[in-house]
Amino acid sequence: MDDPGSMYWASPYVGQHGASVVQVESAKLVPLLLVLSILCGLAIAVSLFTMWQAQKSERETRMLEYYVLELDGKMMAQGVIESGQSWSAQKQKRGESK
Repeated sequence: MDDPGSMYWASPYVGQHGASVVQVESAKLVPLLLVLSILCGLAIAVSLFTMWQAQKSERETRMLEYYVLELDGKMMAQGVIESGQSWSAQKQKRGESK
């Protein structure tokens, strides 16, 4: 080689050596890796929170349906509405039409 100091740097000229070594600077990738790791952690946290909220909403929906059916029964017992006007009857009609 022309310069003895340049044989330690990556070069296409291998000279007497059997292989060429290319050193890649990886310190530039550490901040990117750190930011992507933080974003991945946030995505996992948001997903878990969303799953928890979905389960909570499903439970509340079932309880609301129970209370509406109970109210329908009480209103039918008092003669305020007829059985065809109840929420359950309307829900059943919507289910048959689909």
